[in-house]
Amino acid sequence: MDRVLAIILAGGRGERLSILSNSTVGSYSVVEHSILDEKVVVEAGCHLGFGDDLLVNRREPEVLNTGITLIGNKAKIPPGIRIGCNCVICCGVEEEDFLSTKIQSGETVRLRQRGRARRA
Repeated sequence: MDRVLAIILAGGRGERLSILSNSTVGSYSVVEHSILDEKVVVEAGCHLGFGDDLLVNRREPEVLNTGITLIGNKAKIPPGIRIGCNCVICCGVEEEDFLSTKIQSGETVRLRQRGRARRA
């Protein structure tokens, strides 16, 4: 059985990146200096790893200080999002987890607390 490594749609491009299996980069998206874990979806018109400011990551400064941005497993990056250098996008994040369309270098996007059903 063939395994899909990654799909970069028309107009999309990547430089100095690593994309693990079953991830998709949308049309006219740019991915630079980034590592995408498995099953990541980057929607159209995004720019990951943009800029040349190398602000260290606020949560992991000793690890993320060289400009690499990390995108976690099953993360979904909504259309038009710009993510700087030394950022972390945690596993499973979705559109509602992004508070802005521009994530500054050194920032982390985490899952926001979701409502839970109450036990009877």
